[in-house]
Amino acid sequence: MNTQAIPLSRDKIRELTGIVRKVCNMGDKTYFPIVEFMERCMPEIDPDFKLWIVSVPEMRDCYGLTNTARHEMRIREDVYEAASAGSPRDRFTLCHELGHYLLHQPEFISMARGEVPKYCDPEW
Repeated sequence: MNTQAIPLSRDKIRELTGIVRKVCNMGDKTYFPIVEFMERCMPEIDPDFKLWIVSVPEMRDCYGLTNTARHEMRIREDVYEAASAGSPRDRFTLCHELGHYLLHQPEFISMARGEVPKYCDPEW
């Protein structure tokens, strides 16, 4: 069984990120404060939200995991520290996981048998 998401075009994803930026009063800013957003805004958006910073040995080669059903996000410790220091790659990882959290709530995800088309793959 594979996870299947409702397909979204790049334009639709950009539109949704624009909405998040507008709600955060960040619409015209290039630098989105993702670490601060995760720490301060997400608990206001979802009071059940939990952000776990997990050791490298525990997460191994996985940078981040999001479980929307359990309202939690796990970020590998070195990735979180680098994102906090402004590393573009690691900031992207946090934004990517935030996208999973906001776009892939259980009601928008289904299980599919066989191959999932790329445009329905939540990682796309």
